[in-house]
Parts: sequence; structure tokens; C-alpha cells
Amino acid sequence: MNWKFVKIMSDNSLRKITLFFVVGFSLFISCNNEHCDEVINTPLRIDLYKYSDTSQKATPKALIIQGIGTDSILDFSQESQINLPLNKNSNKSEYLIALMYDKEEWNTLKFITDNIFVDNATNDTLEVEKKVGDFYFTNGFNSAIYLSGNIDSVSYIYYTPLFDTLSIAYYNQNEFVSAECGCLSSQMLLNVEFKRDKIGDIELLHTLINNQNNEAQVKVFLNYY
Repeated sequence: MNWKFVKIMSDNSLRKITLFFVVGFSLFISCNNEHCDEVINTPLRIDLYKYSDTSQKATPKALIIQGIGTDSILDFSQESQINLPLNKNSNKSEYLIALMYDKEEWNTLKFITDNIFVDNATNDTLEVEKKVGDFYFTNGFNSAIYLSGNIDSVSYIYYTPLFDTLSIAYYNQNEFVSAECGCLSSQMLLNVEFKRDKIGDIELLHTLINNQNNEAQVKVFLNYY
């Protein structure tokens, strides 16, 4: 009789304990998702300027950036500032850049289907893998064309953009904020450079990246602008 009583109490206690942890965990997740007003991760801010007139902002007609090791592609076309998220689990982030600029050199394409073009000059067939903004990627990120407008019903003017890799080295600093917000991530910039040196010159303005500073840390003076 006593054994049955004890067993029943153990089962009820186990149910209460289980319910307590389930409810508590749910509340914890809810707090993490809904009650954190702190900006935990701050991007690297880059202002774009003209190389020909360093006091004037530049707004490229087409600018596409992809983080190396990620599938996400960011479109900064017609913008004068770039905001790039940095990997807080590494001391280095790299981005592939495709930049369209004003120039006189152009070629023509024959439109076959929505995904297939033919180069009128070389007769090469270009099959589009992905379209981002006005860029048509034909063979990975480093093979793209920019369509600027139609000549007639079947042909288009196209340009080949500039390609480069932006490499960013930094030191991570993590500071615990709260259970709801987690850790505040900030970075100290060590180096920012283009690997191919094609797109422009870089000026480092501030080395600290955190949620207290809304100013750009880097200026880029774009060639051909």
C-alpha cells in the first residue's frame, strides 16, 4: 500500500518537473526572440566615392556582392554605402564583388530564350544560371554580363563587369549582455584590401566596429568614376 502511494507521487512529481522545464525553456526562447532591443552584430560600413572627385559619393549602376562560403548575394546597386556582415566565428571575411561602371566598350547579344543568349561577335552560347538585379551569371560568380537595354526586338547591348575580392581581417571582441541578448559582438579592423586591385583605393577611417558607432569605417574610391 505504501509502495503504491510512493510510486504515484513519483509519477506526478516527474510530470510536474517535466512540465516546469518545458514551460521554462519556452519562456527562455520567447525572451531571446522578442525582448532583446540590443543590436548584437554590427556590419562593416563602407562609403563609396568617385576616384575622379574624392569629395563626391559614387552610386554604381550595378554592384553585386557575395560572401565567400555563403549562398547569399547582396545587391547594392544605385547605393553609395555598403553594409557587410562579418563572420564573428572567424578573424577574416572575404567577399566576391561584381561592379558595373560607365564605359564605351560594349557588345551585342542575340536573345534566344529567357535563359540562353548568343554573343553576336563570337557566336558563343551563354546559358544563364542565375539573375541578380541586372546581372546575368553564366558560369559561377566570376562569369556575368550586364544588360543595359535592347537594341531591337532580339538583341541587347551587354557589358562585362569588373570582378574583385574584398578581404577583411579583424579581431573579434565578445561581451556578455544578458540571457535574452547573448553576447555583444564588436571587431577591431586589422586590414581591408582588394586582392586584384581593380575596383578602387581603400582608406581606413575607424578601426572599431560596434553598435555605438554609426559612421562608416572605410572609404573606397572607385576607379572609372
